[in-house]
Amino acid sequence: MRISVAMTNYNYGRYVGEAVESVLGQSRPADQIVLVDDGSTDDSRSVIEAYDSRITIVTTENRGVVAATNEALARCEGEIVALLDADDLLEPGRLASLAAVYEADPDVQWVFNGLQRIDRSSMEPLAMPGRIHFQPGRYDVRLEMARGLLPLGTPPSSALSFRLSLIRTLLPIPNGIEAQDAFLALLAMARSVGYLLDEPLTLYGIHGDNRGATMAGTERDRYLANHYVSMATGFDALGPDLYPLADNFVVRALSRSSMGLFLSSEQKQRLISHFKTLGTKRQARIAKNLARRTVHRRMSRSPWNLVAASR
Repeated sequence: MRISVAMTNYNYGRYVGEAVESVLGQSRPADQIVLVDDGSTDDSRSVIEAYDSRITIVTTENRGVVAATNEALARCEGEIVALLDADDLLEPGRLASLAAVYEADPDVQWVFNGLQRIDRSSMEPLAMPGRIHFQPGRYDVRLEMARGLLPLGTPPSSALSFRLSLIRTLLPIPNGIEAQDAFLALLAMARSVGYLLDEPLTLYGIHGDNRGATMAGTERDRYLANHYVSMATGFDALGPDLYPLADNFVVRALSRSSMGLFLSSEQKQRLISHFKTLGTKRQARIAKNLARRTVHRRMSRSPWNLVAASR
């Protein structure tokens, strides 16, 4: 069983070398390492080029993390594809642990592992809730997700892995998605059987440039609301089987954003335009679920008002 590692980098010259070294130091070596540099303007290129005999390096103009991820995954050839961000690190046994699960169960199409958050400067583990826990085991949540439910959380990119045969059915990640890792993970769970490993096989680096991992309060509400809008429109475009999931994210976007208050003007217009395209049955279901979700927040507006306000 061949394993590819897909990496993306943008201006993480201070971290990317250690990330590559963590892959090269695996107890079960990777058969292929693909690293896409997304138009870095720091010293990333010189750091990466030191590994040009051992990894596949792809340099592009700056197109964003979604395009870089699509590029990296499209170039992978191993039966198993593990992801790694340039500011994170792999524990030495990660690839061996992933391979053991895939080899033991041919039906398993994705494996996500636990993480330990670390201060990327000091390399010290962060206090709880630094470690992200899963209940380990085999999961088939397709029926729940077909009803629009989200029974499992999704870890960041560096804890994700997939069979190549599945990845090829999930790509490309649509432009406009703001969390490509969550989109891939959710789509994989909606379409196939997988496995969760609770072992913290990834060191998830926390530093000043990945604010999404440390946001709180209104800032986090605004961030998540915009993320939910992109997920709603992204899943909706993939077909009727994912409409319930898309509608769930409309509800989440409206609830999290205080009925659009925290959305950027672009995302607010995007959500309004999307909502207008939905049939009355879906609109009514969204309104009902939103009322149920936000009753304790004493909201005074409804999605109908949001749409009407744009007319």
